[in-house]
Amino acid sequence: WSDRGTGYNTQKNWNEVIPVYPLNRAESVRTGFTNYVATASGTEIIISHQGSGVLNLLRRPAGQANWDESTIPSNVACLWAHAATDGEYLYVLALSIPVASGGTIYEGMDGHVLMWRSPDGGSTWDITDGIIPGLDSTSYAAIGPDNYSVDARDGVVAVGVFDSWNDVTLYKSFDGGDTWEDPVVVFDFPLFKYVTDQGYTVDDLPVDDTAPDTLAIFTTDGSASMLIDNTGFVHMWMGETYVLDSPFDDGGSFYYPGINGLIYWSELDPETLYEITGSLDFDGNDTLDITTVVGYGTGLSSMPAAASDENGGIYVVYSATVERLEDDAGNNYRHLYMMKSPDYGQTWFFPPVDLNYATDTDPDSNLAKISEGVYPSVYKRVSDKLHILYQRDLTPGAAVLKTGTQADESADLVYIGNADAVGINNVAVNNLELSLNPNPVSQGLAQLSFNLDQGGETQVFITDVRGGLVRTVQQGTLSAGPNYVQINTANLQDGVYFVRVQSGNLNGTKKLVVINK
Repeated sequence: WSDRGTGYNTQKNWNEVIPVYPLNRAESVRTGFTNYVATASGTEIIISHQGSGVLNLLRRPAGQANWDESTIPSNVACLWAHAATDGEYLYVLALSIPVASGGTIYEGMDGHVLMWRSPDGGSTWDITDGIIPGLDSTSYAAIGPDNYSVDARDGVVAVGVFDSWNDVTLYKSFDGGDTWEDPVVVFDFPLFKYVTDQGYTVDDLPVDDTAPDTLAIFTTDGSASMLIDNTGFVHMWMGETYVLDSPFDDGGSFYYPGINGLIYWSELDPETLYEITGSLDFDGNDTLDITTVVGYGTGLSSMPAAASDENGGIYVVYSATVERLEDDAGNNYRHLYMMKSPDYGQTWFFPPVDLNYATDTDPDSNLAKISEGVYPSVYKRVSDKLHILYQRDLTPGAAVLKTGTQADESADLVYIGNADAVGINNVAVNNLELSLNPNPVSQGLAQLSFNLDQGGETQVFITDVRGGLVRTVQQGTLSAGPNYVQINTANLQDGVYFVRVQSGNLNGTKKLVVINK
């Protein structure tokens, strides 16, 4: 496809007006694997890669009609960029080109994740080809394409690595990427720095009676989402699979696409991985009646994309194979689903909402039923709406992967931005109407106000930015209605804290900035 590149479109009321489709790509050169982000001032940024390993950059300040095109400065040929913004800061990850894609070993790794940082939305760069401590050859022999993610919020930067043959690991910075905390291993893969055909035995693996082969290894499928919530804590979602490298002389390895389950992890409960959902057993016979699994390089339930609101609501959209729903060739369809947690991931509403019906609410609609919903993307900040974009067509599979039924049919990008359609308005929002005054506080005392729908046992406590308990401020029974709590900050060091309120099923968090004079 010589005209491959970024399609750009903008509109305020996607659900109401038929869009005008772009005729040409946004870039002047052929590119792929697009990222779109925007800064706080409204500068739009598009980052993609050229096949030669150059990272292409388009930027357009608010109010400007045309895109400014350039390349991101680098001394390393890289592909598969990921991007995030925080204020005017722009963060970019990309992978040095692996040997299998025509690249070379870089700093001891066959595929090395590197980082770039711009303090002004891509005008200048103060970090280029950066190596995050620990995300290097001391921990990895190789990392695969797109098996990493970045998010940034309020000075916190999070980088996740989700390669199927490595540990799932979180790298976190509290100062915008200047320094980094010790890495956190989220999922411990049993082999260290494994290279294809290196070889291993059953003695190297944990006991797993459900494994599909004696040498199959349970792991994540490389398709993941990572989110920093409004209090600075990191949440992750990952699909499940098994991988297998056998025989040890063929230059390749395998994965099992028929493994079901979506894993959830958060810093609020860092010792536990939760399987919160998956492909659903609609007929209740304890079996997923799937004729043919269409491979996307993932498990049955995967491709997560996550967002959060200001009241503890966490949302995840994902794609899952549907039982007893096949095309004429026997390939099972995938639908798009959404789940919500009202309490920072502690509990999840179930069953999930089938988003295939969000744009066609008739439960008997054939368009909604026999359409493939994959590759969701969401805007990470939720107000009254959860903004979702996904790919839909009428046949299972992907042409680039040569899986499923190949057909010259329509391939739509579908936007969902209706709160009622995705079930947000059907869930009670934990709105405590939290307020802190003054904030920042410099005189040693702040007043917290909040509203309780009903009285009950209530806790108010302060945590640091890492989630550690600093002080319990209030513990006891409070009445329904407005409540006020005095917070003494005189003994707190200057910095950022979080004030948390928990009362029954309601909980909320407010940032507190202390500047002692």
